[in-house]
Amino acid sequence: MAQDSLPVLPGQTGGMTVRPLRGEDWRDCYDIWHAPRVLWASLQLPSQSEDEVREKVENPPSNMDRLSAVRTLYCALCESRA
Repeated sequence: MAQDSLPVLPGQTGGMTVRPLRGEDWRDCYDIWHAPRVLWASLQLPSQSEDEVREKVENPPSNMDRLSAVRTLYCALCESRA
């Protein structure tokens, strides 16, 4: 998630990778959680500061597993077999 969104180019297919949420993902979470349509459909407070979101992402409760879906690109030519 920390990467810019890239377009899917000819010869490539977009995919998703699911991985544990990392502390460095806080900025992306902040941007997503403050998007109007996401905010409207959640119970999150719109006044959460960047520091509050960073704290929430970097220090999750010990009994909670958080996952992140990250868009990845694969080159179809690299996957072909000789």
